[in-house]
Amino acid sequence: MKKYKTLSIICVFIILIVSIVLLCNNKYSDGNDTPKIFSEDFIYELSNDESYFIITGIGTYSNQELVIPNEFRNKPIKEIREKAFNSCSMFTSAIIPNSVNEIGVESFYNCDNLVSIAIGRGVDTIGRCAFANCKSLSTINVSSDNLSFKSIDGNLYSKDEKKLIQYANGKTDIAFVVPNNVVNVGEYAFIGCTKLTHLTIGANVEAISPYAFANCVGLEDVVFNDKLNTIGASSFYNCSGLTEIILPNSLERIYFFAFQKCVRLESIVFDVLNSWYRTQNQNEFKNKEGGIVVDITNPTLNANYLESTYASHFWYRK
Repeated sequence: MKKYKTLSIICVFIILIVSIVLLCNNKYSDGNDTPKIFSEDFIYELSNDESYFIITGIGTYSNQELVIPNEFRNKPIKEIREKAFNSCSMFTSAIIPNSVNEIGVESFYNCDNLVSIAIGRGVDTIGRCAFANCKSLSTINVSSDNLSFKSIDGNLYSKDEKKLIQYANGKTDIAFVVPNNVVNVGEYAFIGCTKLTHLTIGANVEAISPYAFANCVGLEDVVFNDKLNTIGASSFYNCSGLTEIILPNSLERIYFFAFQKCVRLESIVFDVLNSWYRTQNQNEFKNKEGGIVVDITNPTLNANYLESTYASHFWYRK
């Protein structure tokens, strides 16, 4: 009996020692090879080469101002993992330090109360939808020393100003003119911006990327320039305030669902009646071969075709 009692005590002692070690390390595995590390404020992951840390989520952090530290356990913090702060409603501001190189996909997506973001000089990669659908966001500030990005009037651009990456959706302006330096309006750049009613596409914009203006339900009119050649997939999806669109002569491609659910759209005018085709075969679209010719002379029919009947088709000009 004493033997069994002694063994039981030894087993309990071993379990306690293991538990203490695990608690001291603050680690757990989520099924991946790399364990997560809990701190008081955030959840971290060590990089594969163990040279830096990645923030993967929120811990017990509860301040309205989100201040990400430069380092953790004497190693720099270089990455904010995708969806790390997705839908966190507690933050009103966020400061991303100089140590961070990458801001992941949807990392701050749908942070409803986020008003301002400060981006340090080290960031060289910003993932898709990183700051999208933040309805209160009015200011994005980028360090002037950053070599990849810059802010203009609180909006986020590539350093050379050729790409508009993110419009600050919390702005109260009802009109916006895309700057003339911009060549490309990025994916999801204005998604869910409900306050804009008047939009002018800048003189040198050549492409509007997928979902760029999706769910901009307040948008009433869009003025296109004479250099635009591509309207991306779902780029004006559910812009339910639009009633009329005049497409420029320079336009060559309209991707699928570009104007789907624009339910009040009554007229789409093609500036010059060139030969337009539609197809559901992407290879035909890319090679400009095949397809079905479209009669674009009737603006009312055009609106019906692009909003519903043939919304799922690729449209292109030969």
